[in-house]
This record gives sequence, structure tokens and C-alpha cells, in this order.
Amino acid sequence: MREGCVSVGLSTSSTRVVAVGVDTADVAEVRRSLAVYAERYRAFLLSPRERAEQTALTGQDLVRDTARRWASKEAVTKVLGPAQDDPWPWRHVEVVGGAGRPSVVLHGRPRELAARLGIDELVLDELDEVTPAGLTADTVTVTAVGLRSGRTTPRTTPRTTEAQEGTP
Repeated sequence: MREGCVSVGLSTSSTRVVAVGVDTADVAEVRRSLAVYAERYRAFLLSPRERAEQTALTGQDLVRDTARRWASKEAVTKVLGPAQDDPWPWRHVEVVGGAGRPSVVLHGRPRELAARLGIDELVLDELDEVTPAGLTADTVTVTAVGLRSGRTTPRTTPRTTEAQEGTP
């Protein structure tokens, strides 16, 4: 679903939405940051695994993928709702896989917050903004939805962290 709706795509009524976060990344701003700071910017924002996934990307594809991951990390941060004085490295929220159906892998403090909130899964949905003329705008908007299953015994860690242990 598009136009501001969140499509979770789950068939069980026992799954609950814990929190929703939305963020928009300005692709032109990401392009400028990559032009000025290049690899320093990517190393600050992306884990080694995320950067490895971008190996074959160049030009506008690299810029747009970086913007998508940036907006996804911001949206996930809004779901987790950390305190103002509770920062973490952006690399602790990994957005892995292609734009079609990315997965979120949490490490460190984000992982702890997700467990405390009872979040079993994080679902991402991306929207490329379109202008009235039908041209793609220079922004990427991502909605992150934190879900809790209806199990009677909560998980000790969110499913999003089981793919890889440790810190990137």
C-alpha cells in the first residue's frame, strides 16, 4: 500500500504494532555528502556488510541506495525511541538486502531497546516521492514498523538480530 498507508502484510491477528517511524532522506543532500566526504561518509553511516552490498553500485544508484539506508536507519531509530542522551553508531542499525525487501539487523543499544519494547520484527516500506508531473522527486521516504508477536513468552532478543551476532 502507498500514499501514507502502512502495509504490514501479516495474516495473524496476534501480531501487534508496537511503534511506527517515518523518515525522508533528501537524495541531493546525500549526493553532496558523498561528493565531499566520500568513503568517510559511508564508513560513518554504513556497516562493512552494508558497504559490501553497495560494491557494484555507482553514480545515482549508489546515492539513492545510501539515501534509502539513511532514511531506513532514521525511521528505525524513531521506532525504538531512544533518549536524547542515548546515541549509538549508525552502523548498529543495519539495513541489509536490496530495496525490494530489506531486512533490519540490530546490534548493541538498538538491540537492547528493541528487546525492552518487545519488538520481534521490524518491517520497512520505501516510497519514492513522485511529483504531480510524474517525475521522481529527489527524496526517499521509509516507514519502519516495530511488531510484537502474540506469543505468551516474549523473546529475549528481537528476530531482527538473529541473522548476525556481534557488532559490525
